[in-house]
Amino acid sequence: MNIDRNDLYQLSFADKNTGIVILTNNWAYHTNDGGKSFYQGDWSPPIIGHRSSSDYLMLNSKEIFTVGGNATIAKSMDGGKTWSTYDGFSFKNYFYDITCIDNQICYVCGSIGKVVKTTDGGKTWNTQEILLNNYLNKIYFLDKDYGFSAGQYGVLVKTIDGGENWEIIETGLMFAIIEIYFYNKDLGYIVSTTGEIGKTTDGGLTWELINKSSYGVYDLNKAIFKDNTILGLQGGSIYKYILNNE
Repeated sequence: MNIDRNDLYQLSFADKNTGIVILTNNWAYHTNDGGKSFYQGDWSPPIIGHRSSSDYLMLNSKEIFTVGGNATIAKSMDGGKTWSTYDGFSFKNYFYDITCIDNQICYVCGSIGKVVKTTDGGKTWNTQEILLNNYLNKIYFLDKDYGFSAGQYGVLVKTIDGGENWEIIETGLMFAIIEIYFYNKDLGYIVSTTGEIGKTTDGGLTWELINKSSYGVYDLNKAIFKDNTILGLQGGSIYKYILNNE
């Protein structure tokens, strides 16, 4: 990476070559060579203010979603030159994470148990009914029906019908979950801010705590799964945990 700055705070890739990195005041650098080099493209900040977007999702070089405060969901169809913001919500919950099954079906989660869904590429959004007050930081779908959202105090909710119904699942984790990852429909993991790791082998029905809070790990802001390894990012440090996926 050839960006000589220390204010980079978000990254999203559409494929192995095409991506963006976000920095102060929601400005961006683009890459089309997998991060070997970056350039300043024709970009307009979608939400005004530093760290005003909490997540970006790049579907391809043209289609980009971002979510943030005051129930904001914005979408660009031209690589970030212009943005349209959805204004149909009657609430102001903060949105934290977005995931898409394809370019039509997407889910967003946020504060006070809020989950919303679109089936038309973001033109309209509908609220999912979840009886929950916990903040939801992460949302993850294996396919159009089977998904999870997780967050504050180790809370996890699961749907098997595309969000029509959500079930609260006991995880055994005490702190905020920041990552969900499944290797297949049975084997999956969740990671909290303090390095707690939960494992399921039955599709998320039950969870085993395989790693408790670790000394020195207290504020992970991101966890990344690569092969059989979890990499946790905390400040300027990277922590590693090797999984046994047998």
